Amino acid sequence: MSKPTTTMQLLGQSLVIVMAWLVWVLLMAWSPEPFANPYLRGTVRIGILLLPAYFFLRKSGVSWLEAWYLRQNWQRGVWVGLIVSALFLSFSYFTQFRQLEMAWQVPLAFDTWFNWIIGSPFAEEVWFRAVLFGEINRQHGLLYALLGSSFMFGLLHLPTWILLDGMSAAMLAQSFGNIVVYGLVFALLFKVTGSLWAPLVPHWLNNLFIQGFLP
Repeated sequence: MSKPTTTMQLLGQSLVIVMAWLVWVLLMAWSPEPFANPYLRGTVRIGILLLPAYFFLRKSGVSWLEAWYLRQNWQRGVWVGLIVSALFLSFSYFTQFRQLEMAWQVPLAFDTWFNWIIGSPFAEEVWFRAVLFGEINRQHGLLYALLGSSFMFGLLHLPTWILLDGMSAAMLAQSFGNIVVYGLVFALLFKVTGSLWAPLVPHWLNNLFIQGFLP
């Protein structure tokens, strides 16, 4: 029987994921074609998260539906996710997006759905919540799991914001804080329901909501 993966090993693997994405972002900045191709970009983003999750799954000896908490309490997870999404997105619309006076439109591009709306959120939830949060929580408790998984979740987004989006320091700090809060909320939803659907549904709907306002 293989030895259980320690928290330090999981955090180290998370840093490797961040560094792998940093390398790809550097390649996209250096040569947008072909590295920034939306399908290639999406495949890389999803792959660098799901591959380590798959190898972790093989060590667990259970099906991917159970290891990634997609079978357990799925109805509860979906309903909680939908309720939280309705409350949060309503608040976001009336406090932020309504002021833009922009009509929301359903994104039509396949690459938008493949990467931004479905694929990347799924891969992020699998690694940062089902694997990283789940194992740290089991080994060291809720507080360490919340902080560790949410910080790493935020760290993954920094290369794109810095190298491709050119955010100012103030905007970068605000965005990093926001994404860490997202990570905390998603982790708590996962903890309370015992289902990955609880954070996955609002993650999907939040990204769909935002993409619908982009030109």
